Formats: sequence, C-alpha cells, structure tokens
Amino acid sequence: FGGTGFILELNNIAVFIVRCIFIGERCQEVFYENKILGLKYNEVAEKLQISIKTVEGHISRALGILKACMN
Repeated sequence: FGGTGFILELNNIAVFIVRCIFIGERCQEVFYENKILGLKYNEVAEKLQISIKTVEGHISRALGILKACMN
C-alpha cells in the first residue's frame, strides 16, 4: 500500500470511472444489455425500441471509451 504502483492503479481506476460516466446513460444501458446480459443487437434494439444501427453506434462508442481507458 502507498507505493507508486498503487497510486498509479488508483489513478487508472479513477480515469476509468470518469470515462464510464461520460459514456452516457443510454449507451451504458445498450452496453449492459449486449455485453453483460448477452442479448443480440436486434434483441437490444427491439427491447429498447431503437434501431440496430443505433445499438451498433452505442456499442462502438462504449468500446472506444473503454479501450482508451486501458491505454
């Protein structure tokens, strides 16, 4: 505890949380339905009453933000 590595890890976690907040509520919902619950794009689209293209956009945006967190 308290070492440089620990501080860097806490910083990475903080950045991750902030970026997740910026994903937006609807985008989070789409990501959750697809990646956590395992629904297919068409199932998410039907459930949330949005187009499949919109689902694709939300997933792409969320993955882009999360990928940026890992760098």
